[in-house]
Amino acid sequence: MGTHGLELNVEHSPGFVRCSRGAPVTPGESRCYRQSQKVAAYAKTTRREIESMPHELVIDEQRRNAEITISGPKKNSLDHDGIVDLHALIEIAIGHPSVRSVILTGEGGNFCGGRIRNMALVSKEEIATDLAPILAMNQLLENVPVPVIAAVEGTAHGFGFGLSTLCDISIASQGASFALTELAHGIPPLIVLSYLFRFLPYKIAFDLALTGREMNATEASRLGLVTEVTENGQALETARALAGHIGELDHEAITLLREFARSTASLINGENAAYGAERIADLLAKANTKELNDPPFKKSQS
Repeated sequence: MGTHGLELNVEHSPGFVRCSRGAPVTPGESRCYRQSQKVAAYAKTTRREIESMPHELVIDEQRRNAEITISGPKKNSLDHDGIVDLHALIEIAIGHPSVRSVILTGEGGNFCGGRIRNMALVSKEEIATDLAPILAMNQLLENVPVPVIAAVEGTAHGFGFGLSTLCDISIASQGASFALTELAHGIPPLIVLSYLFRFLPYKIAFDLALTGREMNATEASRLGLVTEVTENGQALETARALAGHIGELDHEAITLLREFARSTASLINGENAAYGAERIADLLAKANTKELNDPPFKKSQS
């Protein structure tokens, strides 16, 4: 189709609303939710054909929660558009009147393998644009009105590590793996570090960023990055049970709890995060310039 935006395929069944990407949307048809004209306008005016395994949003109206399954190549790694699409689905989820919590999980036994950098972007401005959805996602997770639960199986690296960390509750199976792998690709994880020191002591956070070493769920739990460790394959079911409990609580009390907790904890410093993204963009742009200007290596002839 060649159009740009988000396509939503909407299915209704008793107690459930399912939204996935990749199917055409007919103008004027019934949209995701009865009251959500803002979502309807978004779905009509910004469309894009999604190439491979799409994210999926399911609203369980009985449990009163939204469940978003992250999907992508390389263990659900996300490029610029993949992060933008995930952002849009979270906004749709919290716009539904019955939603009292949001679960983020991953397709095929992995949470999220990280971010896929667009290697075709050369200038500082282009690279900054590629990083912008990360900043927007972090701010969204700071401001959503309901608890966000990460259900982590398998890999949670790079962007996936940060996504799990910023959720209010992180439930991980014993086989889950957490790592900041960016530095191995020449990218210091400055955006994550802009908030990671709120969760971890300096030396531990710096070591994780420097070495890129993997942590299992038990270590992540001991350090305070994981709320609960489950048997393999049980993270999502445990998250669903918690979501069901949240759905039975007073909605206004829950939103007040979440708002006050995030405000008091001061987890996100948008200014520091933006500065970190700027420094990353500057570093990569300079590396690109050096690569373009340096003459190719020539072997000496004997």
